[in-house]
Amino acid sequence: MDETISVIIPVYNVEKYLRRCVNSVLESSYKELEIILVDDGSQDSSGKICDDYAIRDSRIKVIHKENGGLSDARNIGIKESTGEILTFIDSDDYISFDAISLMYKAKLKYKAQISCCLFRLVDDNYNKIKRPVAVGMEAFSCTEALEKMLRQSEIFCSAWGKLFDRDLFSDVLYPVGELHEDLATTYKLFAKARRVSIARIDGYFYYMRPGSIQQSPFSKKKMAQLRFAKEQKTYIDEKFPALCKATTDRLVSECFHILFSIGCQEGYDAEKKEIIDIIKSNRAGLILEKRTSKKTKYACILSYLGFGFTRWVYDIFRIKQKLIQ
Repeated sequence: MDETISVIIPVYNVEKYLRRCVNSVLESSYKELEIILVDDGSQDSSGKICDDYAIRDSRIKVIHKENGGLSDARNIGIKESTGEILTFIDSDDYISFDAISLMYKAKLKYKAQISCCLFRLVDDNYNKIKRPVAVGMEAFSCTEALEKMLRQSEIFCSAWGKLFDRDLFSDVLYPVGELHEDLATTYKLFAKARRVSIARIDGYFYYMRPGSIQQSPFSKKKMAQLRFAKEQKTYIDEKFPALCKATTDRLVSECFHILFSIGCQEGYDAEKKEIIDIIKSNRAGLILEKRTSKKTKYACILSYLGFGFTRWVYDIFRIKQKLIQ
């Protein structure tokens, strides 16, 4: 008999997108689901939509709570869930009908504690970034999976797009009140897994919503990204010293991302200096390292021509990427 998989969906002011998300789960080819909708103090009709779904399908459980943020909602969803396997979906995203089934199949095949799928970005026109997709399944050791995550190759640090054994969360929680909570958490879960599998299908669709945290202007709170990246490097370097070059790759990649996010905004001189110092002290080694991810290596090379020029190339690439969708 198939195991019960708990699908945890934090919900906050997403009345426009929530039905698409929940419907994609209800239409899943995997039926042994416990669907937990955590209404995180929504001010729109999201809470009522959740309640309406609970009336329609007995697999759905709704939790209404005061607003505490994404991490708090996930933590409560974990606590209230009963399945031995957990998966997370953000309420403005959605999944393919076979995403859970194929991740579960890969998990069983390789006796993995975590199973992943691929994802695609979508926009308001439901355009999907085009890229070649390999098919099939594969499994990796803990160290191999961590390196792929650090190098941002097929496996990413997001909570979504994965199945997790419940016991991985025995001493791991999402940091309440923080942004970039996945960056602070996922590597700890991977470090506890013996094997990680992947089903190479586009199973998760990440919606680039205007006004979302990722699309909003930079703020001091977003500096948590750098703090968590440094904590990740310290943690993994101590437990997996063979991955120290990969953690440096990821740290510098995060530094470039933060620097480009700050852009020309004023009031971040100290933050910029810290970030640029990290990049400058590591870029030569990353350029010479064969396994450095391409985007980090190219950014390091371009940085010798100036960080303003590097940002300009980055912006041009993003515009081109949108045009080919």
